[in-house]
Amino acid sequence: MTDSIPAVPPVRAFYWSALQTLLRLGTMERTAAVKAIVESMGLAGDQLAIEGPGRESLAEYRAGWALSHLKLMGLVDNAERGNWQALPSAKGVTEDDVLELWRDLARQRREKELEDTRQTWLVGA
Repeated sequence: MTDSIPAVPPVRAFYWSALQTLLRLGTMERTAAVKAIVESMGLAGDQLAIEGPGRESLAEYRAGWALSHLKLMGLVDNAERGNWQALPSAKGVTEDDVLELWRDLARQRREKELEDTRQTWLVGA
């Protein structure tokens, strides 16, 4: 019998930890923020050892994407390049709110892509 390595959670599973880390620790340089987010996730050593693209682990890679997604949601910013911070709009937000914001953003992007596709077909017709 072989033991399987538990999968690294998807990016959306990192959202809440990422937001809470920035709210708790304040402005952080990207590398420090990613490491703190991953640490807060409580992942197993085997999960942390899974390589991601580039020089980061897969968990670190996904934590970085979580920051980018939270920025699209208007909850965090990196106005000073490489330094991430929670915005005032993040205070009082619940984990369910964050997931709902992501669902809304994803729906808006799908609708825009569909509209862009329609426009392309109309122009090409």
